[in-house]
Amino acid sequence: MAHVDFAADAVHGPEADRPSTPQACADHERAIADAGGIDLQILGIGRDGHIGFNEPGSSLASRTRLKTLTEQTRRDNARFFGGDPQAVPRPGARTRAPSVPPPATGGPSGTGPMGSSVTGDRGLVHLPSRPWEWLGWVMGHWMALEGGTGGSPEGRAYRSRFAGIGARLPERRLTTEELMASTRYDTGIELERLTGVRERHVVAAGEDSYTLALAAAQDALAHAGCEAQDLDMLIVSSISRHVGGMRIQLEPPVSVRLKHVLGADRALSFDLSNACAGMMTGVFLLNDLVRQGRIRRGMVVSGEYISELGRNAAEEVRDVTSDQLASLTLGDAGAAAIVERAPDGAPGIDVAGFTTLSGHSRLCVAFPATIGPGTTMHTQAREIHAAGIAEAVPRLREVLDAAGLAMDDVDYLIMHQTSTRAIAKGAAAVTAEFGAAPKHMVVTVDELGNTASTTHFVALWKYLNEGRFRGEDRILLLALASGLEVGIVIFTVGQLVERYGQLVGSHGYRD
Repeated sequence: MAHVDFAADAVHGPEADRPSTPQACADHERAIADAGGIDLQILGIGRDGHIGFNEPGSSLASRTRLKTLTEQTRRDNARFFGGDPQAVPRPGARTRAPSVPPPATGGPSGTGPMGSSVTGDRGLVHLPSRPWEWLGWVMGHWMALEGGTGGSPEGRAYRSRFAGIGARLPERRLTTEELMASTRYDTGIELERLTGVRERHVVAAGEDSYTLALAAAQDALAHAGCEAQDLDMLIVSSISRHVGGMRIQLEPPVSVRLKHVLGADRALSFDLSNACAGMMTGVFLLNDLVRQGRIRRGMVVSGEYISELGRNAAEEVRDVTSDQLASLTLGDAGAAAIVERAPDGAPGIDVAGFTTLSGHSRLCVAFPATIGPGTTMHTQAREIHAAGIAEAVPRLREVLDAAGLAMDDVDYLIMHQTSTRAIAKGAAAVTAEFGAAPKHMVVTVDELGNTASTTHFVALWKYLNEGRFRGEDRILLLALASGLEVGIVIFTVGQLVERYGQLVGSHGYRD
């Protein structure tokens, strides 16, 4: 501080030489509170978009803590350590300031959990810069985590839970045999044998992304025992934004129209896009905001009208090597999840984690179709599956450790439903890594296809309605989505088992 005229007793920071790092962080938090909080922050921004050494992925609920620095950050700051990047300590402690609400619309697909990533291009500034001399602790976390055995830094976080899960499946079904009979070329592809997909639901006239989302939202409310006006937040996370058929609606956001029709007029609403991890991203955000006490109840909803990608692929796929082969597994569905503050002592969401691994971002991309209306999707299926499993296993261990759980504590594992073969390989990799397997692997892709961002919650809804869960069952949701996104939510079913098989509450939806 030799270059500024601050009084010596006006400069404060965590005491890095304390034996107990967590206690030093907690003491610094109390010092900030005793001083009346932070009114003005001057923040440094790094080349990788970090703000105040809070690397991308840092959580909205973060406070003074240990944090791993990326290799890019260490290289950029080697000049402070004799030019040697290896001399730059990996982690550092930093403090916090009140976080800001998420912006009104989400970023592009594959940019990570909106509202938890503190990169400069997103403008989500909520943590101040820390001096370099406070670096020096070793810790390795790559997931943005909420929950776990540590709770909040000051031990005051609320617990969240799922209040209701809703879904809508179109009545019309399309078998794999029918779809492959419609291909322009004689492909010779045995799609059902390769993927396990026997059939999928597809929209009929008058159905689209919006109608599926609306019906799913209504279903979730009916099972949650609350009214639309009880929602503090509404997030729409559809990849497809088809409203009125094939018309894609970006502005005004679909969430604005949806909340008006539902009657959720007082809810803060926004759309976000995060590929097939969209709904899991929404749950991650709602869990974060409920835990902080910023909202009491919120909904994330998605309607996916994506079967048009399959129709377009049927016009162009020639053989099993086609990068549009995965499009032939897609089905349409709507899903909604309501997250709320749990009563004291009630079970709920144990932990939620998210990370983005953008080095794999080109393994699944979409472009406007050239052979008809809509879009085409191009996937390097083997590569993205291999990368997803390789990247997910260590992140899964991190999240389980944060929750104080072992793999054999998990009763049901719901992976992204891409194919039965991919799910089996994923289960084998998990078992090999942990020496134990979840008691049950959920498979719905055989009769529903891959329903993109809705896949985990349609599976939850199906199993709840079929009475397969017990209240004490612990569920692990694992999202592996293009981006590459790895999202993990672990929760206990709890009171959800009591809410299916009958409708709860009276709802007067607007036309």
